[in-house]
Amino acid sequence: MADTKISALATASSLAAADLMVIVDDMATTPVSRSLRADALKTYIEDFGETPPYHAITAAETAAGVTPTDYSKEPGNVLRYGALNDGTDAATTTTAIQNAINILTDGGGGVVVIPAGRYACDPLTLKTGVILRGEGRAHRAFYAGDPTGTVLLIDVGAGESAITFEDTNRGMNGIEGMSIFNTGSVAFESIIKINGALHVSLTDVELGNTTATNEGIGLLLNNGTSGGSIYGNYRGIVTSSTLHTGLKLIDAANANSFVGCSFGGATYTMYVTSTTGTYAPKGNGFNGCAFESTYDNTIQDIAFISGADNLHGFANVTNAYIVKVILIEYCDGFSFNGCYFENGGTSGSYDDTVNGSYTIGSVIAVDPATATDAINVRWNGRLAGYIYDKGNNVEVGQLPNAMAYSTRKPIALIMRNSTATVIADSALTAVPYANDPSWHFNNPTEFAYNTSTGVLTFRQQGLYRIHANVFFPATIAAFSYLRANFNSGAVEYYGPAGNGATDETRSLSVDAIYDADVGDTMVIQMYQNSGSGVTLDATANYSHLSVIKL
Repeated sequence: MADTKISALATASSLAAADLMVIVDDMATTPVSRSLRADALKTYIEDFGETPPYHAITAAETAAGVTPTDYSKEPGNVLRYGALNDGTDAATTTTAIQNAINILTDGGGGVVVIPAGRYACDPLTLKTGVILRGEGRAHRAFYAGDPTGTVLLIDVGAGESAITFEDTNRGMNGIEGMSIFNTGSVAFESIIKINGALHVSLTDVELGNTTATNEGIGLLLNNGTSGGSIYGNYRGIVTSSTLHTGLKLIDAANANSFVGCSFGGATYTMYVTSTTGTYAPKGNGFNGCAFESTYDNTIQDIAFISGADNLHGFANVTNAYIVKVILIEYCDGFSFNGCYFENGGTSGSYDDTVNGSYTIGSVIAVDPATATDAINVRWNGRLAGYIYDKGNNVEVGQLPNAMAYSTRKPIALIMRNSTATVIADSALTAVPYANDPSWHFNNPTEFAYNTSTGVLTFRQQGLYRIHANVFFPATIAAFSYLRANFNSGAVEYYGPAGNGATDETRSLSVDAIYDADVGDTMVIQMYQNSGSGVTLDATANYSHLSVIKL
């Protein structure tokens, strides 16, 4: 038996599991023939052989068209389901990827593996508990050849999204390590749409167009039927400037973290808004992110502003134009730490043919319809531009003290009294400080000050330091003091008493620290009992009011 060639053995049309096979042990001194059942040999090969792992095909996979030839591909690998990684046959590849997603979801979730290559397909739906995992991004400039990473080339139709996360609050799904490009040329909705899912994770993902359509959103965090897109974790996301908007947050897109991302967009790098006006995205944090676009006056959101608008750190000009690189209309609690934003190639001036030609600058526009629609925004870090702030409690921490960057001026009101104000006898009388433009830092979005009544209205929540001073004639020898009156007497601060007997006591002052809410009021009042009205000195250098936000 040991000398018999295999080719000399009788042929067999089939082999049952219990059939015996002759095995020769030729390692012994004298070769020994042994018998082995066919099923035992199969088990031996599976356990100790060097063939690719054998993965049983499930009933669901059989229904999806998976065949025995796919045994060597791990469950979840889209090649197992018939996907093509050479950029051809979108219909077959779409069916393969979606089948992999659906089957893993039905089995409780898992990882859909998309090996390196180009995958032409139609829009996909990512379902609960499933992660799409590629082999790394393949940047747009290099995707057309034989990429080392994973590229999805999706022809997105009008109003559609390339990949839509299932409309559910369950979530726990995500995308890792791939580039996703829209290959169509119509006005689509987005590349990735997070449709109200919880705990989404996106890591090392690039989003863009293969044609410069300037349409659509890169990453859209939207409301679903069960709630908002909440608790997402986004790392290393890159959106191309070929998109209309890089990142858009809507309604209850809350408590999401963005780290090391780079958001580009032809019109907005980021747009934060509410479709209902009721819900504002809340508690979103950005760490080490870049927001960059390229100046284009035919696409970007350019607005004319006057000297009365609230533009911090800009040149001392009466009028200007702003490019809204970031637009925030509704929000509550946004934090930017160590971030960078820039609009490359901005021209020195712009003319809308209505207002004339003026200086133009790039801004983060906190631009709500009312101040309380956008509150509690904190920016701390590198800033290549300016803050256009019409929100409430918008704060900027440490910024580089360099001329090329914003040095946001403090929120401050400084008035000087250059009128001969008459203070009545034995009555608390308002001191209205006149407006001196050279000292007047007031802005309508920060304060409103009535120079006739002396009433200041706070338009931003926060802690303020108030100092007021007046100077009165030396002929008065009477009891006098100054008072800061908040909200019609609800809170009062009194300054030290004085009289006009000597030059040293002709000046009255009051200092206060006040925690203001939006709409609170303050008026500086003086009391004197000389027996008749007293006219304050009209020299503005002696009488002034300063209100500074701490």
